[in-house]
Amino acid sequence: MRCLCSVFDLSTQTLQTEKGVKAITLRWVRTWKLKEGKRVTKSRLVARGFQDSHDWSVLETYSGIADASLARVAFLWAISKGLQAAKMDVSTAFLQVPMKNAVWLRLPSNLPVEVYSSLHAGVFVLIQRAVYSLKDAPKVYTSYFKKKVSSLGWIEIAKSILVRKNKKGEIVALLVMHVDDLFIFSPSVDEDVKQIQELFDTDQPERIDNGELHSYVDMSIWMRPGNMLLDHSTYIEGMVKGVSEEVKKPLTEKDFLLPKTAETDMSLQEQQQKNVGCLGWAVKTQPSLSFLFSHLSRFNSRPSHESVLASEKALWHTFKTSRPLSLRCVPSLSVLLVWGDTYQLYKKEGRLGIENLMQLVDEGEFANLDEIGGLPTYTPIVRGGLLPPSGLSQPPASSDRAPFVPAEGPAHPTEKSPSPSDPSSFSSDLRSSASSHSRRRRCRRSRRSGHRKKVDIAAVPKFEGKQHIQEFADLWAPYIRVHLKRSNFDSDQEWYDNIILAFNHATNGNRQFKADIRKLRKGKKIPVEQIVDKLLEEYESALLAQQLAIRERVRHFPWDIQKRDGKGRVNYPKNTELSWPKIDNRLDHLTMDAGKIDMEVTVKEKKEMVI
Repeated sequence: MRCLCSVFDLSTQTLQTEKGVKAITLRWVRTWKLKEGKRVTKSRLVARGFQDSHDWSVLETYSGIADASLARVAFLWAISKGLQAAKMDVSTAFLQVPMKNAVWLRLPSNLPVEVYSSLHAGVFVLIQRAVYSLKDAPKVYTSYFKKKVSSLGWIEIAKSILVRKNKKGEIVALLVMHVDDLFIFSPSVDEDVKQIQELFDTDQPERIDNGELHSYVDMSIWMRPGNMLLDHSTYIEGMVKGVSEEVKKPLTEKDFLLPKTAETDMSLQEQQQKNVGCLGWAVKTQPSLSFLFSHLSRFNSRPSHESVLASEKALWHTFKTSRPLSLRCVPSLSVLLVWGDTYQLYKKEGRLGIENLMQLVDEGEFANLDEIGGLPTYTPIVRGGLLPPSGLSQPPASSDRAPFVPAEGPAHPTEKSPSPSDPSSFSSDLRSSASSHSRRRRCRRSRRSGHRKKVDIAAVPKFEGKQHIQEFADLWAPYIRVHLKRSNFDSDQEWYDNIILAFNHATNGNRQFKADIRKLRKGKKIPVEQIVDKLLEEYESALLAQQLAIRERVRHFPWDIQKRDGKGRVNYPKNTELSWPKIDNRLDHLTMDAGKIDMEVTVKEKKEMVI
């Protein structure tokens, strides 16, 4: 009640408002809340938000939360750095934010005014701070919070993920927000918590790196040095209470490939959105469900009885397959592995038609990319959830073209589940395209026969004038996925038309790629179904030639690239403009078998153009 008095401008209390001014009425919301391990009552005086007359449809009013994948990566980084951790809750967060616009409220008649004698029941009063249930209150609060903590050095690098840097520009602390719930990682976390408490009123903060079980936004968290366990089991169990026997049946392809003629019933939209929302919340600790969540969310705007049943079966599937997510350190350098899948990009449906799945994997596990499916500790994102059915895109289990970049910090996520080498952990559907398989087979045959390939860098004009390593993975990714396989089309002509359609969309804004396709189709008369393989062969040769040119150039610099510091970075003069650690790491990954290839240079100047 005392905090309410700081919200109102008591001098404006009146029995009538000015003409043309409409006041918003209030109501009580009483709930139970778990606080410091005890169940306590909580009462809130909130505005009836539907009476807010502003046209909020043209404004952004929500409070954004951190992307689940980025939050997991951030947690992994913090674990790898051995940072201290604490959580805290900003008390009555919205009530701490100043209001810029004039908003009048009408106090309820049952207001306990005896707590504060200067306040009267049933009167109109002007507020000077945000109030719960005003539509823009969440957005106003998060913007205000980020602005205030920026004075302490906190900078937002992604939605609701903030970092603090030292004088050298190195990131030393991490703050993950979920509206008013804060998760802080820092070398001196108690000091950072104290600084934030000087700006905002907060509940008692808790250290969560002590090996005890803690709760954070419906998750149970257990944390020790080098380890973090995230568990959603209680929340997931609550999602499926009272479900019917029909919902408990296994998910099948029919649940995914819903008929386009299904009758839309907008009265089911609330239930559809609720189910998909629950599934999206579970994805935070069950990354294997990312595909399932993304696919079902496409039906939020056109719900049907079939889509609601599919979403309910997905929740039951989540309940039966969920397990705690374990984040742990590994003793060697980690690599950020990104599976990119342009799912029906040309339709621009669903989540803009793009799926990106990320993993941090031990560098040693990439010793043999051809056998990536059988890695001892490799955990595919799709395992533990339902694999995408035939006809829908899916992340490859084995690909010698998957783009990946080195990431600082030795950590990677795993789920407590059977070894991926266990046949039961994989489906035969989880495989790369036939062209990828044949290319790896030719590569292995080439290594066995001792065949050495020559690459002429003068024949790679597309790199002329470039000063960085050009990646073409984003150009060929749309064509190597399952949905462009011949078996998914009724005729060859329909297959060709879909490939050409994909080409047309990919060439938008990329003149070089468009010229390469035209050269193969019209110049060399290559059949349309073979163009992808030809492009891959040409681009991979170009990347290899460029890499070899850089490696040759590095050898002539006056420092030894074999001498590294404790973090594996090459020691080089301070005034050097080139980022040799990035180049060196990238080169190692791009040419695993560079020893089997000779480079033939006909134009010396082009050998140096990439530096």
